[in-house]
Amino acid sequence: MEIKRYEDHQLEELYQLWREVIKERPYMAEKDMEGFEATHLKTSKSIELRCFTLYDNSKLIGASIIMMRPKEAGTSLDFLVPEERLHREGSKELLERSIEYCKEKGRSEITLSPNIYPQGVIDFFKEQGFEKSEDCPSGLWMKKDLEDLSEQKTLEGIDIFAVEDLEGTVSARDLAKVHLDYSDQDNFELEDIIDIFEKRDKEIDNILYGIAKLEEGDEVVAFSRTVFLDLLRGDSIAQNIGLVVKKEHRNKGIGEALLQDSFHRAEERGYHKMYISTHSKNPAQRLYRRVGFELEKEHPVLTYEIE
Repeated sequence: MEIKRYEDHQLEELYQLWREVIKERPYMAEKDMEGFEATHLKTSKSIELRCFTLYDNSKLIGASIIMMRPKEAGTSLDFLVPEERLHREGSKELLERSIEYCKEKGRSEITLSPNIYPQGVIDFFKEQGFEKSEDCPSGLWMKKDLEDLSEQKTLEGIDIFAVEDLEGTVSARDLAKVHLDYSDQDNFELEDIIDIFEKRDKEIDNILYGIAKLEEGDEVVAFSRTVFLDLLRGDSIAQNIGLVVKKEHRNKGIGEALLQDSFHRAEERGYHKMYISTHSKNPAQRLYRRVGFELEKEHPVLTYEIE
């Protein structure tokens, strides 16, 4: 067994390994090699990345991708080892090398990347010292049937429309300003968020932005994002990947109107279900349930505390 730092010439091997691993994880989107590289190996300027690979007799059998934000203490880990290999020689050593690297970088904890993992994967990480995070609530995967949709309501003084890219009517800067107001996080600068939106817009081909603007003044006060994904398992889904409303414009029905608008647009494209991912302590889940989302899967957030 040999653990190496990732090199560019390993891309095709790493891509094939990723495809093998994510077959075990439901709701993972199909990506070509370029899309995989853009998402997992080419980070924005606000993220530091390190990847280690595990070889057995010159065959790539595992990898760990570590992502760090300079202004945050935590670390995200994507561990690409097929479930049947987790308890074999090398997997534990690969995880230990990843933990040691995070320790060298002065990190205090490691969090598994947010996926719906099989129970066998969860058990492996718990055996290695990962625990359910008390600070990070469990993730919720929710589903909405797009049948017999109610008639869309109009909101006085609010214009709701959709765009397919961030060039023209709405820009990444417009959305970043709304998100900054929503998140209220001191460790993010506006330019960091703009960079994240621009990267996501380039990575995803089939994305629809729902926009809420004031009819007077043309200010963007809320937005939602819906992606239309082909899954590795073969089917296609619509997924809402973000609903953000400025603080001063909440509780006015804007979020519900944006969701309803996304339901109709997805249904018009031939989709019969909409999915959304949130967490168990997010008060927005009350809104999601009110518009018809139901819980399909709950999954814990596992973290490792570095001594």
